[in-house]
Amino acid sequence: MRITVIENEADAPLGYLAGWLGLPCDVVRPYLGEEIPERAADGLIVLGGEAAAWEDERCPWQPATRALLRRAVEDGTPTLAVCLGAQLLTMACGGTVERG
Repeated sequence: MRITVIENEADAPLGYLAGWLGLPCDVVRPYLGEEIPERAADGLIVLGGEAAAWEDERCPWQPATRALLRRAVEDGTPTLAVCLGAQLLTMACGGTVERG
C-alpha cells in the first residue's frame, strides 16, 4: 500500500504523520514544479498551506489538486485532507469555502 501526499508548501510537510502511518508515501511538491498525478495511489493526503482554496493564481496547481480530490472521492480512495487540503476537498465536492 502506498499513499500519495500533496505538500502545498515547504513549511507544511507531512512531519510525524509519515512515521505514524508506517506506509510508503509518494510526496508531490507542486510548489517546486512537480506535477499533480491524475490519480492517487492506494490513499491520498492533501496537506495545508497559507493560500486560500480559491487562490489559483497564487497556487496554479490547485485546480489539478481539486480534480485529484474529486477523483479520489469518486473512486472511494481513502483520503485525509488537512487545513487547505480540507478547503480544496470541499470545493472539489461542490461545497463553498469562504474567508472566516
